[in-house]
Amino acid sequence: MEPGKITIDAAVFPSEGSYTITVEADHYANGSVLQTILANDNNLVINGSFGSGKTGWSTWSGEGGVSAFEVKDGVAEILITSAGWEAWHTQFYQEGIPLEGGKTYEVSFKAKSTVPRQIILEYSNTSAASAQVKFDITADWATYGAKFMVSNSNPLKLNYLIGKSLGTDPTANSTPHTISFDDIVVREVQGGPPVNPPSGTLDNGTFDVDSKGWSQYFDGTGSAAVKDGEFAIDLTGTGQAAYSAQVDYENLKLIQGKTYTLKFKARSTVNRNIQVAVEHKGGDYNKYMEAELIALTQSMKEFSYTFTMNGATDAGAHLVFLLGLIDGNSTETNNEISAGSTIYLDDVSLIES
Repeated sequence: MEPGKITIDAAVFPSEGSYTITVEADHYANGSVLQTILANDNNLVINGSFGSGKTGWSTWSGEGGVSAFEVKDGVAEILITSAGWEAWHTQFYQEGIPLEGGKTYEVSFKAKSTVPRQIILEYSNTSAASAQVKFDITADWATYGAKFMVSNSNPLKLNYLIGKSLGTDPTANSTPHTISFDDIVVREVQGGPPVNPPSGTLDNGTFDVDSKGWSQYFDGTGSAAVKDGEFAIDLTGTGQAAYSAQVDYENLKLIQGKTYTLKFKARSTVNRNIQVAVEHKGGDYNKYMEAELIALTQSMKEFSYTFTMNGATDAGAHLVFLLGLIDGNSTETNNEISAGSTIYLDDVSLIES
């Protein structure tokens, strides 16, 4: 022990995991800190081979999803007895995985399922350009992987969405089955391309070249791409909630006390309502501009909204267009959307007034 410094021998920590270290001294309040100890293999995931049982891992099921999680012989097994009606109705995840802005990472894992199906891996809470990746897993063990880059140092929630399968084979959605995982690894890719820090502003709202800066999420209900200088969102369903189909621009910095004006142009091949909001991305999704209901027609129209940032300064805000199941759309309208429809966005701007 030295003034201002305490060194703890590595032997005190018998295995990887999260440890609470408490310092006690007479006449002083106790001080505690949570320390994560990683295995000496550059893997940022705790207990990725499940040698320590469930340590570091959690599951959640709800909204119709029912599951049970256990570890057998060093393998994570999740029994899905009811898939629910959205992919996120059962989740298998680890939170607090440390990342460093400007780095590239690679995730790999082994998986199998007693009923072949699709699963979704989500890079929650991060600035990864693609927030999720889909894998079709079979009844035999196989290794799957993907790479992602981050521009900030937000900790990663590595989240497997294993509720409803959105793949071409829906058998798993009506059949109880067990998904097995092992050897889950997240490592920094050495020598990856540099990532510029986010500017904090909405830099691509005209879609002259591409959709850089924009993300998309669909519960199997659509896709989005730039077409003829507009952001075209093709929809083949509404999902079960407003957020079941969405596009967003993230890493926006909003300064407390400042007033902002949002402008955009939009139209739809089907007369319908959508919603738009400005909020923190992740956690409680705290709203800075409450969700506004927008009535779209087949004619392009400009919309404008002004709001004041009343919360604390936030560099993790996003502008999100919610295009799924929206209040005010009739059953007939939702059927038209599901039959095939397209929403077009253009000239999107968010500037300080």
